Amino acid sequence: MKKWKEQKKEYRFGFIILMVSILICFLSITYALWRQNFIGHEENEISTAKVSLELTDESRGIYLDKEIPVSDEVGGAYLPYTFKIRNEGTTRAGYNIYLRDDEKAYQSTDCSISMDSNNARNICLENKLDWNDIKFSVIEDDKEISKVIDVLGRDNGHIYTSSIKPNEIKSYKLRIWINSEADVSAMNKYFFGKISVEATPY
Repeated sequence: MKKWKEQKKEYRFGFIILMVSILICFLSITYALWRQNFIGHEENEISTAKVSLELTDESRGIYLDKEIPVSDEVGGAYLPYTFKIRNEGTTRAGYNIYLRDDEKAYQSTDCSISMDSNNARNICLENKLDWNDIKFSVIEDDKEISKVIDVLGRDNGHIYTSSIKPNEIKSYKLRIWINSEADVSAMNKYFFGKISVEATPY
């Protein structure tokens, strides 16, 4: 009987120890979760970047219309298309600039030829200029060191990569011409382009 009472006391003591241990663990976990949520809430209040494109002269399209192949020296002296990139956010942002086909321009009435009342052809769509026959140069903020000259088709229309600080504005000058190495058939073809900007993690 005495032995049973001692065992019962041991069981009770062990149970109390177990409950205290569970309570301590529960309180520790609860505190850890509360602290993690609190810190996480603070960290989620991050700054954001908002990159926007501003065309300087929207009335002047980006196009090549039956141009002739020229050297980089000649093409690089053409009247440039100008545009600006603006960061309206609160943190620095990275971005890529692309020059791509402007499908709406290809569909314009200027490109249509009426053969008869039931048949019309779009000569621009039928004679799109191959991107490998297009050369471009782009320069940032008139800094000669930033100038890029390349073939448009080399990187799927990607023409420039940069970054921008909050409230900063960067200016660009873009020139395009037909590659001097292009076949003579390129002289009878068309390109209508548009600029697009994609923000990237920085």
